Amino acid sequence: MSVSADLQIPDVFNELLEPSRYKAYEGGRGSAKSMSFAKVLLAKGTWSPLRILCAREIQKSITESVKQLLDDEIEGMGYESEYHSTKTEIRGSNGSKFLFHGLGTLTVDQIKSFQGLDIVWIEEAQNVSAHSLEVLIPTIRNLGSEIWFSWNPCNASDAVDQLFNGTITPSDCIHRKVSWRDNPWFPEVLRKELEFDRLHKPQRFNHIWEGGYEPQVVGAIWNMEEINRNRRRDVPSLERIVVAVDPPKEDAVGSDECGIGVVGVGSDKRGYVLDDFSLVGNPHKWGNAVVTAFDKWGADTVVVEKNMGGQMCAFTIETARPGIPIIEVTATRGKHIRAEPISALYSRDLISHVGAYPELESQMCKMTAGGYAGNGSPDRVDWMVWGFTEIFRDMLEVPRPPRKKGRPSSAGWAG
Repeated sequence: MSVSADLQIPDVFNELLEPSRYKAYEGGRGSAKSMSFAKVLLAKGTWSPLRILCAREIQKSITESVKQLLDDEIEGMGYESEYHSTKTEIRGSNGSKFLFHGLGTLTVDQIKSFQGLDIVWIEEAQNVSAHSLEVLIPTIRNLGSEIWFSWNPCNASDAVDQLFNGTITPSDCIHRKVSWRDNPWFPEVLRKELEFDRLHKPQRFNHIWEGGYEPQVVGAIWNMEEINRNRRRDVPSLERIVVAVDPPKEDAVGSDECGIGVVGVGSDKRGYVLDDFSLVGNPHKWGNAVVTAFDKWGADTVVVEKNMGGQMCAFTIETARPGIPIIEVTATRGKHIRAEPISALYSRDLISHVGAYPELESQMCKMTAGGYAGNGSPDRVDWMVWGFTEIFRDMLEVPRPPRKKGRPSSAGWAG
């Protein structure tokens, strides 16, 4: 029996066992990309001592990495005696080591410190920035070192698609497009979801299951080319920082998301998206998330929309942190109308995203002059719009709402 058969991976992934500088696998859900990558890397780590970095663009905590997947496969493959897993890394008995990092939160010097690595696996590579790749790729230069990519395609303008599907592609590269059809163990529960999307949501079927690009919304007021053009890695010197909150509806039954994010204005007078804390949860949970965002960034104030659930939103936040400075805002116009002035600032190259925010950016690219063309509510776009409306209030000539009294933050809020 072959090694690949022993590993129980689909045949299309057999080439992961062959030497190549680049290994790039793109495709839709259910193709077993992550499982196959994990199994092959764990097997290779038992054959010889390797230093392996599992990276993504944004990783706020170890729970957002593939560490749990690797832990599960260690048990499933019977490798318990070969590996010891700690909270932050996995060590092999022969000296192999698996590390986990988010590239977007590292400095250039920190990325350059990875030069002793043997293999880098960039998962969810559709989110990795061009700058991260420009710094990382020449850093991985051990003899025989490899860089692996796995991703679900999103936009043709994404850095990973430009690298492997552009006019000039790397040599010494194994590049494969895979789908659920390549997976002989495709689960029945996913097959039912696939068939539903095939019959009722053909665009979603093509993107999610077939690995096609995300459908472009006609008339969208944002686009990925514009967002990518101004994306930044490092946080600049900031003059003001705001936490913005779009609360869930008061009558939501647990599925409505609370949009929570952080924006700032730099000494260069440009706006910056700094962080996204959006979540689904009860008021206690999202109230604490607002405070966490406020403290992490040393924010000046919290901006809260009080139309939908906002009557209790300020109370919820103040319960989590008494005295926190809050500005309550009221939506008197539709979401798309409020979004257009902020979209114009993007078009003038006055706003940058520090890192990648796939959920926010997907919502942005579905917002049109006639309304939101996506499913559900664009909660993340809402917090972003509220935040920048406050940051650029004078430029946009928007009347200033009254502040709720609160104690100053460490950033020096003036009440």
